[in-house]
Amino acid sequence: MQLRRLKDILAGRMMMVLALASGLIVFFVAGGLLVKAWPILSSESIATLLFSSAWEPMKGLFGFWPFLMGTLWVTGVAVVIAVPLCLLTAIYLSEYAHRWVREWAMPLIDLL
Repeated sequence: MQLRRLKDILAGRMMMVLALASGLIVFFVAGGLLVKAWPILSSESIATLLFSSAWEPMKGLFGFWPFLMGTLWVTGVAVVIAVPLCLLTAIYLSEYAHRWVREWAMPLIDLL
């Protein structure tokens, strides 16, 4: 029993170290981005950066609006395609599919 307790303590401490390491990685990535982006963040307001559509890097104009709208459009199209497909697949598998189809498909769906 002593060996099992030692393994549990060691596993708990290892998980703590790994959790702290992943948190530090996120912190360092955010810090690096902030350091690299500081010149543009200090010269323009956040509202100007986010809502301007002018993209002229040589003049120092960095409007993010087209990028934000492109991201929202792609996300919207993906949701419009994925939600009906997923719902119809779920309905088919739960109500109409044969048992062997369900047993074959469920592990694949679980992987998703």
